[in-house]
Amino acid sequence: MLSGRRSLVQIKVLEGGTVIELTRDRLLELVQSDGELSEIIMRAFILRRVELIARGFGDAVLLGSAHSPGTLRIKEFLTRNNHPYAYIDLDRDTGAQEFLDRFSVSAVDVPVVICRGQDVLRNPTNAELAACLGFNETIDQTQLRDVVVIGAGPAGLMLGHLLHLAGIDSFIIENRSEEYVIDRVRAGVLEQSTVDLMVENGVGDRLQREGMSHDGIYINVFGKRHRIDFAELIGRRITVYGQNEVVKDLIAARHKSGRPLRFNVADVSVHDLESNQPKIRFTEDDESHEIRCDFIAGCDGFHGICRPSIPASSIHIYERVYPFGWLGILATAPPSSPELVYSRHERGFALFSMRSNSVTRLYLQCAPDEDLAKWSDDRIWDELLTRLRS
Repeated sequence: MLSGRRSLVQIKVLEGGTVIELTRDRLLELVQSDGELSEIIMRAFILRRVELIARGFGDAVLLGSAHSPGTLRIKEFLTRNNHPYAYIDLDRDTGAQEFLDRFSVSAVDVPVVICRGQDVLRNPTNAELAACLGFNETIDQTQLRDVVVIGAGPAGLMLGHLLHLAGIDSFIIENRSEEYVIDRVRAGVLEQSTVDLMVENGVGDRLQREGMSHDGIYINVFGKRHRIDFAELIGRRITVYGQNEVVKDLIAARHKSGRPLRFNVADVSVHDLESNQPKIRFTEDDESHEIRCDFIAGCDGFHGICRPSIPASSIHIYERVYPFGWLGILATAPPSSPELVYSRHERGFALFSMRSNSVTRLYLQCAPDEDLAKWSDDRIWDELLTRLRS
């Protein structure tokens, strides 16, 4: 009653006596007004819950696997809410099959929570589990988060995915649409460490099938081309796989996890950054929201709202401004070189890259205030041929 949840056990009276029925509100009034009674009740409540958790008693049985992200999520949720539960490891417990047969569930349904000995929840969300266990309805669980991630680019989405695999709750928001985030043109070459990270954490299947692995690159200096063989020198490679493809894979994984991901939010602001429970506010569909959390992860880039929100006393900025810009070209044309070419020329730097077997990506160094209207298609191609020639 003190926690606002239903009773975890049934009580049997062994001797004659008087039973006094109290509502939760009345009990709380007694606890607040009678110091001696308050100490007795609170001490009994705490000791009982500690004992229940230590022995694994309670009204929840979790059937899962250490290899299941959903199992880790539910264990973290129950532990964080101090709710006792029994855990059956399907990989190790010899009696696991008996439970599966009894409640007509299969291993593909895991994690499974048997709530109050009768309700079977197959891979439930935290909200579904809270409702079944009778968690305090006055607390909006959607407004209490471990981590709020601002920005649904590769950094924010990957962070959310890694947190999910670790069983840590997160909430991701993005002020752009999902289509915009996927379609915007960004980098397209992945280092070996990034490829390894995606594969090891279950979001690299399509990358392995469709990515173009390169053993090295070409360096062209004033018309003389040299090849650097990464595979031979250090045993590592680079992989051509567009950032938009990475974002697609991470968004798909996020949706599959059931964790919240909100696009098209507006009026995002952060508050109480120096407190133990910072807040984030935003609007979605003209409705205002406020979320409290333990951590805010600012993954919204240089022009986002997080960077300027950091107190000046807590940040040091080191900056070097280079006096040039880049003219980027994305062309529907098969790559003319099997590997990337970085070229230094008297007229400026040029880069030959690619996104796939049918799309070429090229860059030309230019002035920061370059008037793009002066760059016709013919001029672009002539300049590329001049700077990349070897």
